[in-house]
Amino acid sequence: VVAKYREYGDGEICLFFLAMAILGCCSMIIFAFLPNKQVSIQNIKTILLLSSNNFSLHIMMRVLVHRRILILTPFYLYIGLFFSFWISIVPTTLQFTKALAAHRFLPAYFGMSFSVGSTIMSMTTMFVSTRVKNFSFKPLACINFLVHATIYCLVISVIPKWSTVRPNDEPSLFIQPSVLPILLLGFLFGLADAANNTTRTVISSLLIPSHRQQTFGASRFYHALAASILFFASPSLNVYTYVAVLSVVLV
Repeated sequence: VVAKYREYGDGEICLFFLAMAILGCCSMIIFAFLPNKQVSIQNIKTILLLSSNNFSLHIMMRVLVHRRILILTPFYLYIGLFFSFWISIVPTTLQFTKALAAHRFLPAYFGMSFSVGSTIMSMTTMFVSTRVKNFSFKPLACINFLVHATIYCLVISVIPKWSTVRPNDEPSLFIQPSVLPILLLGFLFGLADAANNTTRTVISSLLIPSHRQQTFGASRFYHALAASILFFASPSLNVYTYVAVLSVVLV
């Protein structure tokens, strides 16, 4: 079971790099024209103090093992595991499942549906937060839990067991693999990822107010650690194992 992959020519690859270069230049121009913000003398002293490499490293190490950070470590690890799952594992199954491999542009459609879900969740959070106090805490977390549970139920229902490892034409558990369930899955992944990032940003900014940058850096450290571990273990894990591990960490 091998999909007919498209081969890109040198000209197309150059166009991809040109597009990335243009976007990079635009971002730098926008950054250069951002309005300046007045900084107090006290803030300048703090910035100069933190600019010392040794001092910054010392603060970062202290934050990594801070009690509040350690309490939230399972949450940060889960976000990393979930990130690896939707960005790598699930797209791999789209090519390894015979019923889906014939759809050449399905990974692109999956990404588009993900973007739609992420945008809708971001706009909804922004709109509701102005009307519901602390919406980004428990209310959003409860909604996010339901979204994640729905994702895992849909994954084990649609994706064959060993599509994470090798090409196969095995039947799925309940629902025959097709474009529509995959698009729904991408949409739900977008909702969940946006909610994850919102919750992490809000919690990290309030966890240690005096070291917000280091707190966010610590969250990214544990995120990357979990993602890396999952990538190393991926050659021997089937889709049911992924769902079981993620569900346990989620709960």
